[in-house]
This record gives sequence, C-alpha cells and structure tokens, in this order.
Amino acid sequence: KTLSITKANFVWNNKNESFITKNNIGIGSIGDIQINGMLNGNILIEKGRNSDVLSIYLQTEFYDEYFFTYKNGLMRAISTNPEFNASITDIKDTKRKSKSIKGLDPYRYMLANEDAPEKFLKKIKNKFE
Repeated sequence: KTLSITKANFVWNNKNESFITKNNIGIGSIGDIQINGMLNGNILIEKGRNSDVLSIYLQTEFYDEYFFTYKNGLMRAISTNPEFNASITDIKDTKRKSKSIKGLDPYRYMLANEDAPEKFLKKIKNKFE
C-alpha cells in the first residue's frame, strides 16, 4: 500500500551524510484510508554501501509504533499492532512481492526483527541529537 507523506521537515546532517526529519510527520493516507494527521516519528535517508536506505518510524496518538526500512529492493516492516504484523506473516514468502507497475521496480517485503524499531531510535539518539 502507498504511504502518502504530506509534511516532513528534512535536515541535512553533514557528519552522517544523510537527511533526517525533525518534528512531527504529516500522513495524508495509507492506501485508500485517509489519515490527514500528524504523527510523532522520524524519517532517515542515508547513503548505504551499494544503495541508499530509507527508514521510517511512526508513533500514533494511541502509542502504536510502525517501522519500515527499505534497502536493495527489500522492505522490512514491523509494528506493535499484531494485526499489521499478521498481514505480512499470513502471506506466503513467495507471494510477498509488490505488484509490477510500469516504470517502477517491484520489491519484496517481510517482517522486520522485533528489536528493529528500538535499534533505529537508539541510532537516531546517538548519531543525530
């Protein structure tokens, strides 16, 4: 599903050669569901060895956490919301691919490690604050 980000204030970090958001992140919609709200979180775009890495951490007003990271055609995601995680794990590994859309490379997706959001937040605190 498409995640529509409506507001994100990116700041260039010279030391880490990456872009990071400061403050809240505006979410317009997730797939066909309209959100139109501001969520706590961070977005980090950093240069990897072979390709760039996009990481997104979002926390809802109900303290549900969602974490996504994309690198080399693989999207990993995990949440404190068990229904979200089940929507990934309930699909066979061989079927976890995005639909082919003309002009865009398809990607695979899988559940991230349970500690991935915590590691990401520690990285943000240690490197960017």
